[in-house]
Amino acid sequence: MVVAGILCVLSGGVAAKDLTVLTAEWPPYVIEEDGKTSGIATEIVQVMLEKAGIETQIEVYPFARAYKMASENPNKMLYPVIRMPLREPLFKWVGPIFRIKSVLHKLKKRTDIVLNSLDDAKKYRINTTRKAAGHEFLLKHGFEDQKNLEAVNSNELSVKRLFAGRVDLEASVDLNFMYVAKQLGFSYSDVEQALVLFESEVCVVFSHSTHDETVNRVREAFEQSKADGTVDAVIEKYLKMYQYQEKCD
Repeated sequence: MVVAGILCVLSGGVAAKDLTVLTAEWPPYVIEEDGKTSGIATEIVQVMLEKAGIETQIEVYPFARAYKMASENPNKMLYPVIRMPLREPLFKWVGPIFRIKSVLHKLKKRTDIVLNSLDDAKKYRINTTRKAAGHEFLLKHGFEDQKNLEAVNSNELSVKRLFAGRVDLEASVDLNFMYVAKQLGFSYSDVEQALVLFESEVCVVFSHSTHDETVNRVREAFEQSKADGTVDAVIEKYLKMYQYQEKCD
């Protein structure tokens, strides 16, 4: 377990023992470096918790583990979580804090791969991150693990396998894919979007046993952060930092 991102305490705050904040590395939304957590979603959440007067730490786990902890255990907060119908009844939701687009990428040199529909992708090998939204989406639409899906534990490994030619397609959020490819030394100009899977909201979620007062305090803090321009400023800062404006429009 990696623990990072100690937040300030405000008077009247919720004690750290009452709420555990969970996340998973998902750059540039959640970036973990040298024991510190940053990124678009992390900075937004840090502001929300500070405004809500909540003192806690951010605990970083693989997404599948963090997701299981938040859905099965009391007093857990998890971010960022892509909103999907099958996830809706599992949590209490706050947001959306931003929106994403999930896509299938392919190497440009693979001119043999042409996708006109989702069914067309079923004849290819697809890499994705285990329990991520793209993985759940594909399973729901008839794809099968160990048949046309190869789920791994990290975005980095999933992207590496595409560039190495070990799979035909890779399913992930576009901005995340761009960031990871660049960090691994690959050129995004060598790939292209083969098919858009879906677009969705990204939220903060709480386990159902979390007290409504806590959830509402965080929700109100988010609305304040949105109204005063903090949320948009954080997103814009990272888009400029990684020069993704044109790609993400």
